[in-house]
Amino acid sequence: MVENNRFKKKYFLDLQVIIHTTCKFSKELFKYNPFFSKIHLVDFREDIKIDFPTIQINNYKKISNKVMPVFLSEEESKIIENIKNLGPYIAIHPFAGEDFRAWDKRIDLKSLINKLKEKGYNVILLGGSHFREAKIIEQRENREELFEYEQEGFYNFTNHGVRLCFAAVNNATYFIGSSSAYSTAAWCLGKKSLSIVPDGQFLKPTNWWYKSLHEKSTVLRFENIDKIYYVLDEFLS
Repeated sequence: MVENNRFKKKYFLDLQVIIHTTCKFSKELFKYNPFFSKIHLVDFREDIKIDFPTIQINNYKKISNKVMPVFLSEEESKIIENIKNLGPYIAIHPFAGEDFRAWDKRIDLKSLINKLKEKGYNVILLGGSHFREAKIIEQRENREELFEYEQEGFYNFTNHGVRLCFAAVNNATYFIGSSSAYSTAAWCLGKKSLSIVPDGQFLKPTNWWYKSLHEKSTVLRFENIDKIYYVLDEFLS
C-alpha cells in the first residue's frame, strides 16, 4: 500500500516479479514472500512479453546494497537456527549449471572439507540437482549435484531447496563457491568469499559482476587450483 499525503489517497499496488533465468527452481526463492502476487519465469535469452508496467534496473550500484529477504518455512527456519547455534561455519558450493564452471571434480572435496574443519569451522555443502533449460540454444539437461560424505561438523544441504541454501550463505562466516548463483548471493550479501572460476572468465572490463567480485572476493582460477590450500590459508587469515 502507498499513501499519497497530498491528496489523502491510498493506493494498493499489485507487485509482480519477472525472473530472467534458465532455472525453474529460481521461483522457489519467492515462496512464502507476502509482497508479490505473481512470479513470471522467462528464459533469459528471450524478450520479456508481459502485459503490465515494468521497471528495469540496469545499474547494479542501485541494487547492490538492497537484498530481497527470503522467507523460510517453519522447518527451514529451525534448521538454520540449529546450524547457527553449532558455531561458525563456511558454506561451499563447488557445482554450477555447466560443467566448465564447476570444480567439484577438480579437487578432492573430502580433503577440502577436512581442511576447513581443521581450521575450526563447520562446513555446509550447497547445491541441488535440477532440470536446466535454455530454449534459444535448445539446451535441456538434468544437472546432478550430489556428494555423499558423513563427518562430524559437515552438513550436506544439497537437494534441500534453494531458500535453505540462500539462508545458509546469509548466515555463513565465509563462502567458497563457483561461478554460479550462490556466488552472486554471497556478493549481494557482502560475504567474504573465495571464488574458484574458469580460466579467462569475466575478463571483459564491462562485466560489472567481475569488477565487484574482485572488490569483495579472493579469486582463484582453475589453472592455479593446485594452489588452493595456500590460497585458503591466506583467505582465512
